[in-house]
Amino acid sequence: MNTKFSKIYLFFLYFFFLTNISHYAFSQCDKLTLEDIYFSKKFFYKNYFNPYPMQDGKHYADFNDDGWLCSFAYYDGELKEKILPPLNNFSIFNSTAYLSDYEFSQDETKILLFVNSTPIYRRSKLSEIYIYFKQTNQIQRLDEGKIRHAEFSPDGNKVAYVKDNNIFIKNINDDIVKQITTDGKINEVINGVPDWVYEEEFGVYDCVVWSPDSRYLAYLRFDETNVKEYPLIKYTDIYPEVYKYKYPKAGEDNSIVSIFIYDIESGFKKEIDIGKDDKDFYIPRIKWTNSNYVFSFVKLNRLQNNLQLYHYNVETSEIQLILNEYDKYYIDESYDIWYLSDNSFIYKSERNGFSHLYLYDSIGQLRNQITKGNYDVEDIIAVNEKEKLIYFTARGSLPYDVIVFSINFDGNDKKQLFKNNGNNRITFSKNFEYVIYTFSDANTPEKISLYDRNYKFIRDIINNYEYEMIIKAYCFSEKEFFKFKNRDGDELYGWIMKPNDFKKNKKYPVLFYVYGGPGSNTVMNSYSNFGDMWARYLCQNGYIVVSVDGRGTGGRGSEFKKCTYMRLGILETQDQIDAAKYISSLSYVDSSRIGIWGWSFGGYMVCMCLTSSENVFKAGIAIAPLTDLKFYDNIYMERFMRRPKDNPEGYYNSSPINFADKLSGNLLLVHGSVDDNVHLQNTMQFAERLVDSKIQFEMQIYNNKEHSILGRVTRYHLFKKMSDFIFKNL
Repeated sequence: MNTKFSKIYLFFLYFFFLTNISHYAFSQCDKLTLEDIYFSKKFFYKNYFNPYPMQDGKHYADFNDDGWLCSFAYYDGELKEKILPPLNNFSIFNSTAYLSDYEFSQDETKILLFVNSTPIYRRSKLSEIYIYFKQTNQIQRLDEGKIRHAEFSPDGNKVAYVKDNNIFIKNINDDIVKQITTDGKINEVINGVPDWVYEEEFGVYDCVVWSPDSRYLAYLRFDETNVKEYPLIKYTDIYPEVYKYKYPKAGEDNSIVSIFIYDIESGFKKEIDIGKDDKDFYIPRIKWTNSNYVFSFVKLNRLQNNLQLYHYNVETSEIQLILNEYDKYYIDESYDIWYLSDNSFIYKSERNGFSHLYLYDSIGQLRNQITKGNYDVEDIIAVNEKEKLIYFTARGSLPYDVIVFSINFDGNDKKQLFKNNGNNRITFSKNFEYVIYTFSDANTPEKISLYDRNYKFIRDIINNYEYEMIIKAYCFSEKEFFKFKNRDGDELYGWIMKPNDFKKNKKYPVLFYVYGGPGSNTVMNSYSNFGDMWARYLCQNGYIVVSVDGRGTGGRGSEFKKCTYMRLGILETQDQIDAAKYISSLSYVDSSRIGIWGWSFGGYMVCMCLTSSENVFKAGIAIAPLTDLKFYDNIYMERFMRRPKDNPEGYYNSSPINFADKLSGNLLLVHGSVDDNVHLQNTMQFAERLVDSKIQFEMQIYNNKEHSILGRVTRYHLFKKMSDFIFKNL
């Protein structure tokens, strides 16, 4: 045989063999379907373990397989005691009753049971509430009807709760109920719980706090009389149901907030003078210090760039300004105040360019800066006063890693507790003897383990080995991290997921996933199961999926995060466009087939990208998009843009509705009809502008669905619609 011919023959034989082996290997993978994702239980895996730590430090409370709330030993997970039987063991509950949540009294002899809860907004809910008496196995209803909030007093003898916008206190020992407020009225006055915008933007749920000795109750009162109503129309019957609630849009009136102190012994109620001449401020935090007589609250100005921490003495009525902080941009809502036993406190601030911890004494004198460096502290996990240690999470050397550290009060001896890069979280037993450690990374599902106080491994709690076999069976695409520089020379980070049978010599279409809101991140080294499931589905169907964190996102210091101030969406859009151009330059990418999708702020970003003058995206899907910044709530929007009257040009340039006539590419608009967060108004008025501009687009409205468009069948329909759109247009 000719030698040259022989070599060519062997080369093609070898190439054919490799190609077919690769194809054979891929063909052995289980094919992912949308039906699998939304109707099968095979992808539900254990990724959450948040037991109640018992006071003895040796046990935790959790539910067993039979539905009993039990106490288990930390060390070996052995059952110690059955505490609360399932609801169907009690004659007062029917067969459909379900337990939504529970709360122990401090002495753990009583439990509040939140039953048959129904959501109001994102965090708030209405519940039937019962008191369970552990020693007698008796159960008692707190009050008739649905209750919005309830909590035990520290001594466990009373329960404060909110019903019909009024505050009540029930004395458990004599069964006497006192009504503390009487002026509560829907859409006018709220006592003890937040209005919509406080709940959504400050993360506030309850606005009632007990003093440590259970004598005083402090609470917020919201007068929302002057806040304009927004109607939501539910199509449920012959005539639609109209639900109205108070929603303050950018530049519009807020609730007038007051603070009251109620003395349980005397029945005397007093309002704290917090400056009524100027009513345009927020009270985003109220908290009792570790003194029975010293109550603290935070006052934030309307533009949210001046934070003041006050202490109020309930015996003398003296108000003392403890801390006064300014920021040239805004003060992020993630600040934290952690009181120690002597009323000194740990405060988290971005004052020096990164989020760090500071120690103050009880009268507001700075003792020292605890954490230092070019990294952002995320959360205080726990404070061990006995050993003068603070446990906290912070971003690692790469902004997509979350690392757990300890540090002493003086700022010395900083230690990384676990060496894994990825997403690291811990919780402690009450006495710090045991540590529950949760770890995942972009390609590793959560693993939850128990360690002792010296971080020595004791046992696995959840290992998810079975789910890892499913990952292998379906050949889930792995995330790979990358970085590049935008037009201004800023280094940006992203992740990419490639088709399972990826070949470098083939050209692939690309779909970007974007959120991009201030301080947020989609590029994180943590496992996202259902969040990434559609991406995995697209990868199996021959698409590359990419996400990039542009300017304005979190984990890289305040200047990087706040550079979008007064011009929201502008730099973020440039960065997504630059990311698309970078991805287009890769040899295996079809630059003519690049799309983008996002939800909420991400939907806004899709609209911004498609209405920009740089036509790099062939198609986009905008779910629940914000299209005019004036349509959104004032706490969020004014934090980043100030009021419309202060920044008219910024509002105009940052609103895609004003550039609808420039839209390029195919667009699918999606919205829930009763979205209380980003109103349907955004999609409808943007669609009207597109129609006026003779631009064709697709639109899907989900009847009576809210911002999250929840429901298994609905979610299937949504992602089937999205998939068909992508397959057709990309």
